[in-house]
Amino acid sequence: MAKCTGTDTPPPVFAVVGKPEPDLSAPFRPGCLAVVLDGVRDPGNVGTIIRTADAVGADAVLLGKGCADPYNPKTVRSTMGSLFHVPVVTGDLRSLLPEAKRKGIRLVGTSLQATASCYELDWKPATWLLMGSEADGLSADSIALMDEAVRIPMRGKAESLNVAMASTVLLYEAMRQRMFSKQQ
Repeated sequence: MAKCTGTDTPPPVFAVVGKPEPDLSAPFRPGCLAVVLDGVRDPGNVGTIIRTADAVGADAVLLGKGCADPYNPKTVRSTMGSLFHVPVVTGDLRSLLPEAKRKGIRLVGTSLQATASCYELDWKPATWLLMGSEADGLSADSIALMDEAVRIPMRGKAESLNVAMASTVLLYEAMRQRMFSKQQ
């Protein structure tokens, strides 16, 4: 068992399973909420974002070029099973993002220069949340297609949040507005 796992203390059981075929229509559903990762290379961050997307009921997670493999052992462990609950689609963002816009899906990204707070944005319409790598941020191609840029307000002296934590804050705000808004 120790030779078949990458952990110091392997669990007493493991399985070999086939990769699920993602529902390619899931990110394009009416009223969808999806997370789009653009060059997020850390498998722990990718796994945590997949797990958070599952927790808030997002329709899908899309992984563009340069992202960690969703089946990397660290990614799989970080999802805590959510990899099998939420569709994870890998593809070319240069074709997926324009297709989303053609279908009326709003593309929202984060930016330290954004003036709008994430709490001011209406998260109820069909939205894809674009998140870039911590080192490079969103690619120029993704930025050029964004409809809205938001920031997460911070009171302390931290310059920014880890991409997984920032995604969590934004996804939970989207869920709060979609599920718990008094104006439903």
